[in-house]
Amino acid sequence: MTYCGKTFNFKFLKNFDMFDKTINLYYKGNQKSHTYLGSLMTITFGLIYFLFFLYKVVNMFKRTDVIFYDTYAYINEPQIINITNDIFYGGFALEDPSTYDPFIDETIYYPKAYFKTAKRNGSNWDWEVINLNLEICKLEKFGSFYRDTFKNKDLNLLYCFKDIDQSLIGHFSYDYYSFFFISFFPCINTTENNNHCKPIEKIDYYLKSTFISFQIQDVELTPLNFSHPVMPRDQDIYTTVGKKLFQELHLYLQIVNIETDLEFLGLNYFYQVKQTNI
Repeated sequence: MTYCGKTFNFKFLKNFDMFDKTINLYYKGNQKSHTYLGSLMTITFGLIYFLFFLYKVVNMFKRTDVIFYDTYAYINEPQIINITNDIFYGGFALEDPSTYDPFIDETIYYPKAYFKTAKRNGSNWDWEVINLNLEICKLEKFGSFYRDTFKNKDLNLLYCFKDIDQSLIGHFSYDYYSFFFISFFPCINTTENNNHCKPIEKIDYYLKSTFISFQIQDVELTPLNFSHPVMPRDQDIYTTVGKKLFQELHLYLQIVNIETDLEFLGLNYFYQVKQTNI
């Protein structure tokens, strides 16, 4: 452009054109050069991606790709567990020192069971002790969730609590706690038992060096199984005993809170949780 004898160049304004067009180079009518190998690789890649996507979708609906987390919480206040057969039940007995099979024979030994509650009173403890009756274990008294697990056990060789209707509270760290207490005693001839005990040599054979077995209903956490994250199990606990050794065995119960996310699309709007306490 020329104005009053001066020439002005405005070509740089073309660089600000937002409606410009890209100049392409075409080969045989196409912008890109294609090969059969490239097409085959593209189809193969697309098929693999589609199959992988389909696999993920199927697993999402079947809920097999499960992620789980576990945490422990310490509660300042003592927690209470109302004990029933569905929550806590199981048998116990001494074992034969040779075969390790449990046995019941009150001419050799006998157990006693108590439920004890302790409350701190200043520097002392106030105790309440309740005698508990024992009987031979019965399958129908196990929790319904655990009966298949224990149906093949020799329950007639184990002692069980006759009635369970107590509440466990706290533990030794609190000022208030309760627990079941079981003691084992060798048979001693008295007029009350009509001197029915076996000879001392026989009693020594069984009690000198043997085991106490506890078979208690318990749970196994199986979080990778979405439909059944908790499965029943037989908790087999044992410890050695002897006539000249004072032995204690402490068993603790825990409250387990299981939260299962029922939403599978990953959208918080549809977030839904199923809670199970065991």
